Amino acid sequence: MLLVGTEAAAQAGAPRQAPARTAAPAIGSAEAYFEFMRARHLQQSDDVDGALAALDRAAALDPTSAEVQAERASLFAQQNKGSEARAAAQRSLAIDPGNVEAHRVMALVLSAWADGAAPLPAGETAERLRSEALTHFEAIKAAPAASADLNLMVTHGRTLLRAGRFDEAATILQAVTSQAPYAAEPFALLAEAQVQKGQ
Repeated sequence: MLLVGTEAAAQAGAPRQAPARTAAPAIGSAEAYFEFMRARHLQQSDDVDGALAALDRAAALDPTSAEVQAERASLFAQQNKGSEARAAAQRSLAIDPGNVEAHRVMALVLSAWADGAAPLPAGETAERLRSEALTHFEAIKAAPAASADLNLMVTHGRTLLRAGRFDEAATILQAVTSQAPYAAEPFALLAEAQVQKGQ
């Protein structure tokens, strides 16, 4: 099963966190913004189908909004729909190559596939997906939301570790363990990284 976001964080022992949210997303029309905000309200009420329908309406009203597509990607990822999440995130990044939420979703989804959380998409390899995931982690590592998202940091550390980049993995995982000293997985991954790099 593909786990992204708060469920993955809970299984890793990290605190449950909502995805990064922008207070005032850049959406071109009042009608599209209304549907976008309606989607967030419906999502909080656990009406996923209603939220997706509202986001579809927002996308139709403002097809140039990267925020709408990134929100769709995030919602699909939370529902463990990796292919749909990836497609929506790619649409967001085609509009705005710097969209933090779209990069976050891509990084988490691709890492989950590379780690075997779900069957690999046709024609893909774990190594290629892991490499692509790392480009998305790199794109947002300086964003404030990235350093506040422990699930993202744990996944980034694990992905670096599996890619053989042990020093970088250890640096990120040390930061996680200082923020979440009760979480078991980051300590186990950090120990593995330190052994691998000869400490």
